[in-house]
Amino acid sequence: MHALFFEDYDISPAQFDLLSQVAAEPGLSQQALADRLLVTKGNVCGLLDRMERDGLVERRRDEEDRRINQVHATDKGRSLFDGSAPALE
Repeated sequence: MHALFFEDYDISPAQFDLLSQVAAEPGLSQQALADRLLVTKGNVCGLLDRMERDGLVERRRDEEDRRINQVHATDKGRSLFDGSAPALE
């Protein structure tokens, strides 16, 4: 069932995991996401590149430390998460 779910929403399980983290706590850094998802920063970077291209998330520079990117769900990403999360319960 879960494989069909992800196929229906055209999102990978890893992308959904990342989106759920950002939906719950907007503004997480890429390092924080890597730590929470137990993957490398490079892995997170690749996921974010694809998700940003698909309009699901956006990276914003931290105003206090411009070396840090904060990750936020876009309206499209939030809508996808809000509409799909109940289907997994």
